[in-house]
Amino acid sequence: MYCRNCYCKLDETAAIPQCGFCGREFKPLEPRTYLERPFPSKSRILMQLVTTAAASIFVAYVVALFQMGPIGGH
Repeated sequence: MYCRNCYCKLDETAAIPQCGFCGREFKPLEPRTYLERPFPSKSRILMQLVTTAAASIFVAYVVALFQMGPIGGH
């Protein structure tokens, strides 16, 4: 179990269920109050990578279209 706020490891057996670093409370029986892993899952990282790459390619395409347009003259 890891803190949703600071990603520190949580102590399930603590008398007061809260993060020892930032103080955020959690409930061991409610998975939505903590993280199973300290960082995003592999699928989420992959999705963010694909999304960022697609956005970059789109922006590069738009810039290229503007650069290929007719040159303004006199």
